[in-house]
Amino acid sequence: EYIRFLELHPQHERADEAHYYLGMSYFKGADDADRDQTLTRKAMEEFELLNKQMPDSAFAQDARVRMGLARKKLAEKEVYVGRFYFDRGNYGAAVGRLTVALQEYGGSGLDDQALYFLGESLWRLEQKDAARAVFERLISEESQSEWAPPAASRLETALVRTGPPKPKGPGMYERMKQGLATTWDEI
Repeated sequence: EYIRFLELHPQHERADEAHYYLGMSYFKGADDADRDQTLTRKAMEEFELLNKQMPDSAFAQDARVRMGLARKKLAEKEVYVGRFYFDRGNYGAAVGRLTVALQEYGGSGLDDQALYFLGESLWRLEQKDAARAVFERLISEESQSEWAPPAASRLETALVRTGPPKPKGPGMYERMKQGLATTWDEI
């Protein structure tokens, strides 16, 4: 109905509301990060359109918050797939997905993990100089991360942690792995 309304009345005074609720429909229908993210991308498009065309809308602030959440979910998907390839020894494919995660969704809270597995994939592909640069970036930008010590170890350097510590707990990948293990056990 929102799409139909926008097709019939693109300049209506409540078009911002229609774009917002269309984005929310997609956002709420989106699946977990280990599944297809088409609805998450559609939600991002609606929220971006709302913020670009109607930045003064009452819905713009919440749309920006939802865009951040959608970006994080899309980053989780790329890192999840990158780690899937890494775990199976397909390091070239892992490099591609992890690079996309960093380029398109950098700053989403998963940069440390993406950098570590990108560096490790490059290392195993015998691209040591590129891997060193990635590990050095991880150590300098994300020194408090759980992924910084193994990166420093790979480079055989001392790790000096700066900034506030990152929260501990099971990461996104570990939670997904546990969920998939339960699913596979049921089948």
